[in-house]
Amino acid sequence: MTLKNIIKNLLTENDRASLTRFIAITAWMAFLIVSGYLVVTGKEWAQYETFATFTAGGGAITQVCNKFLNKKYNLDKGDQE
Repeated sequence: MTLKNIIKNLLTENDRASLTRFIAITAWMAFLIVSGYLVVTGKEWAQYETFATFTAGGGAITQVCNKFLNKKYNLDKGDQE
């Protein structure tokens, strides 16, 4: 499996672009980049706890909402994921 396929699978649902997956991945990437920057530079950020809660925790909540929306609106009747 190539990197291109992995990224495509992370951002699509049933071969269609998924906004909720894009939001979750973007938030997670922001969390990793900012956290890495703060660790490497040794800087402190007073609002880091809020940032981490919204990006890392918000990404997880977005995925839960993604599953709910897909089950309710995107799956055919009788189809189970």
